[in-house]
Amino acid sequence: ADMQYYYKLEGSYCGDVVTGVRHGTGVMQHSQSGTQYQGEWKNGIREGLGLMVYDSGEGAEGEEREHRYIGSFSANQRHGEGVLCYRSGNKYAGSFCKGLRHGPGQFHWENLGITLEGDWVNGEMQGVGRQKWHGVTLSAQYPVKPTYFGEFVNGKRHGDGVLRYSNGAVYKGDWEDNLRHGQG
Repeated sequence: ADMQYYYKLEGSYCGDVVTGVRHGTGVMQHSQSGTQYQGEWKNGIREGLGLMVYDSGEGAEGEEREHRYIGSFSANQRHGEGVLCYRSGNKYAGSFCKGLRHGPGQFHWENLGITLEGDWVNGEMQGVGRQKWHGVTLSAQYPVKPTYFGEFVNGKRHGDGVLRYSNGAVYKGDWEDNLRHGQG
């Protein structure tokens, strides 16, 4: 049955209810945070496909602010496949586990012109992956646009890797904490 409820501590809900509990599809507008969820519910929790639109409040300086997420939820958290967009224009598309980037995915930093693609563990890029710079130039006459393929640890180039520049130059060798390490 389609019902509208007001929860004193949470906000308002309009959607399916079974025995007084959100169950089916519906929209929840949180009164304090301004966040809105539209999607599937099971026994009162976000479970299944949904769209979460986060409030436009300001975060701490330098903090990346989430804008919207569309994808799978489990136990009220992002879980499964989805796309998370940030207010800066940055975007992650891929797998989530318990709210964190986890599994195969791609993060695009719009403001830096960088894309990171590979496996994520607890929110950080880990293992073998690819990093591509889209807008890096030394001058208008000599665009570089390098691509790195190799190992990552905690989101940084670390271990064996190859950096190829569009001008044909190549560095193949060890990396440590995002920097070339050794002779290559």
